[in-house]
Amino acid sequence: MSWFSDAWDSVKSFAKAHPALVSTVAAVATFVAVAAVVAVAAPAIAAAAGVVLTAGAVTAISVGTAGVVSGAVGYVVGQGLANQAVTAKGLVVAGALSGVISLATLGLGNVLAPVVSRGVTPIVARAATSATNCCSSFHSCLRRCCT
Repeated sequence: MSWFSDAWDSVKSFAKAHPALVSTVAAVATFVAVAAVVAVAAPAIAAAAGVVLTAGAVTAISVGTAGVVSGAVGYVVGQGLANQAVTAKGLVVAGALSGVISLATLGLGNVLAPVVSRGVTPIVARAATSATNCCSSFHSCLRRCCT
């Protein structure tokens, strides 16, 4: 066997052993790609139709479209890895649910960021100080024993 067929067999084995991970990665990669393409294409298509889109509208269109497509891709990949049939109902439900969740959580980051940062900032500061002290102590130790 060639190195390629060995590598391909390893990939297939991993995918069969971790179907949820593989379908999730496929869905996330699809979401990112579709959102990027739609964010660039939507304003151009709208302009060609004589419509001007706001930044918020472009974001909503991009996230909604990416949510629907990534949900459908995750469903298809998951079903394929489980050796189960893909149904129209399952495809529509997965796409719709993912699109709705994507749009519903669209502005959540702006709302949660100030709250989360107030709680996380002191923890990160303490961890950074502790790491700096640890590194400083480690370097001092190295200098003493190795010079």
